[in-house]
Amino acid sequence: MDTRRRETEAVSATFRNLEHARAAMTELERAGIDGGAMSLSGAADRALRAAPDVRQRDAGVARDWVKLSVFGGAAGMVLGALVGGVIGHLMFGAGERGFWITLLGMTLFGAAIGALVTPSATVPTTPQYDRTFQDDVAETVRLTVQSTNRDTQRKAAELLAKADGVVPERRPGIRERRRTSI
Repeated sequence: MDTRRRETEAVSATFRNLEHARAAMTELERAGIDGGAMSLSGAADRALRAAPDVRQRDAGVARDWVKLSVFGGAAGMVLGALVGGVIGHLMFGAGERGFWITLLGMTLFGAAIGALVTPSATVPTTPQYDRTFQDDVAETVRLTVQSTNRDTQRKAAELLAKADGVVPERRPGIRERRRTSI
């Protein structure tokens, strides 16, 4: 067993928003720095952690989805029946067997389409649910790269210093030293 200890150092920079931080992450990965060594933190991250339990939040969305499916299915059924009645009457005449088959088929088709499409297009979401899939965060975001390799640390510091969107008063630097067993 190897008992040597290596120092893990963190190089970090603060960015104006998440878009700039993600662009810097892409540049770091292109330079050969492993994405697993990078982490993001900021006000939005803390707010998301303070949000209600994800399972409770998603259960509310599922309930809304079911309600909208039922409503959409009913609306689609009515619309399908109207269209099926008109088509059946024009093709077969009222009261004929073809009329009833067309009416029933279009009614079922309308119900199915309404039940599938309505929730997809109109499901209400909470601000926490929206934050899960956000593309941009208004607050500053800190990007940290941790490594035991001095060359990686130096390369990360150089790339972060040149990155677009770095907050000037908080340039990259070595933040902490930790001793870890490897």
